[in-house]
Amino acid sequence: MTRTPIFYGWVQVGVTVIAGAFTSGAGFWAFTVFVTPMGDDLGWSRPELYGAMTVRALGNAALAPFMGPLQDSRLGPRVFAVGTAVTMAMSMILMKWVDDLLLFYAVFGLLGSLANFGSSEMMLSVVLPRWFVRQRGRALGIGSMGTALGPLMFPFIVTGLLAVFDWRDAWVALGVITLVVLGPVSLLVRSRPEDVGLTPDGDPAGAMPRTPVANAPSDHDFTRSEAVRLQAFWLIVFAASLTTLGTNGFHANWLPFFQDEGFSAAEGSLAATVYGICSLTTRIFWGWGAERVSLRHLMALQSALTALSVLAFLLIDSRLVLVLAAAFNGLALGGVFIMRPMIVATYFGRGHLGALNGLMRPFMTAASAFSPLLVAWIFDARGSYDLVFWLLGGCWLLAALTVLLARQPRRLGSHTPAVATG
Repeated sequence: MTRTPIFYGWVQVGVTVIAGAFTSGAGFWAFTVFVTPMGDDLGWSRPELYGAMTVRALGNAALAPFMGPLQDSRLGPRVFAVGTAVTMAMSMILMKWVDDLLLFYAVFGLLGSLANFGSSEMMLSVVLPRWFVRQRGRALGIGSMGTALGPLMFPFIVTGLLAVFDWRDAWVALGVITLVVLGPVSLLVRSRPEDVGLTPDGDPAGAMPRTPVANAPSDHDFTRSEAVRLQAFWLIVFAASLTTLGTNGFHANWLPFFQDEGFSAAEGSLAATVYGICSLTTRIFWGWGAERVSLRHLMALQSALTALSVLAFLLIDSRLVLVLAAAFNGLALGGVFIMRPMIVATYFGRGHLGALNGLMRPFMTAASAFSPLLVAWIFDARGSYDLVFWLLGGCWLLAALTVLLARQPRRLGSHTPAVATG
């Protein structure tokens, strides 16, 4: 088979899909299946078990500003990808010998936090935007499907393992699967097409990217020290943090909310599955649209639609409305996974994406960690999720308004100051 230059870019997309499935599936959704057997055997409470996820998030947030710039080097992404496969697998295999809560936090929390730096987040935010410019939207749309496959696949895989092994050996089996699949795939990662004598999108050298004027790529690779002096950068950080705040606590409390409304666990699981399928299938369409219309305006539309989908949950009064609300949320929310990394690459160039995303991640991670606690606190205080949904919907509306203000900066030459356009 003749391999065209663009073939190598789509290899990176394939790696992203597989990495995303394991990052979300083995790294998060599998853990939720282990909670009950581990709690019953070790006598640990749910807050104690989920505390490891908080440790994992905080460890990742603390290291991100230092790890991010390393992803901009020629070998950095491949080293991080291989390191992720090893550390993710080891954080699972070592669970066999965990019998102390602090050891559990060290293994699954601290060691597991290292597994995030070469995961699908790096591929979507750093690697794919370098390999694609003209086709960036569709590449990110397909690549982001991996994170949606995780919740559809791994709960069933872990349930099957637990039917054969006890929870300790099931962790080992999952770790071995992760290492065997993700390890070799990680060796295919390449930082940028120029490192292997190619160009973005497989276009001939010197070809002008055929993108709409509104989405023309930056003519300057902004460094981190330059970007932090731009209003657009902080507006994007704020909008991204708002969307994270409006997502994690919302989904973490779905099943309790459904049960409070009188729906069975099976009906709640059906709604979650419908959400996952809709989120998965809509991503390529959001990516296709992001290549053709103003990215800033499309991102604002996506945030506004997501706000409406959150408020739609206040109208649930039957199984049909429950499923429709979940589908609406999946269709609207799927776009955020493409457009957030796309707007950073479009606005600030391809040269320092690791450093820029490393600076953004602590803010997003803090919002992610705080969101479930905020939702739980409001529910305990009021005994209802109504105010929660209004506030979370408000986060998405505020994100829509914020991103509208984030006009693309321009720097036409090394001595010309950055200015806003659009």
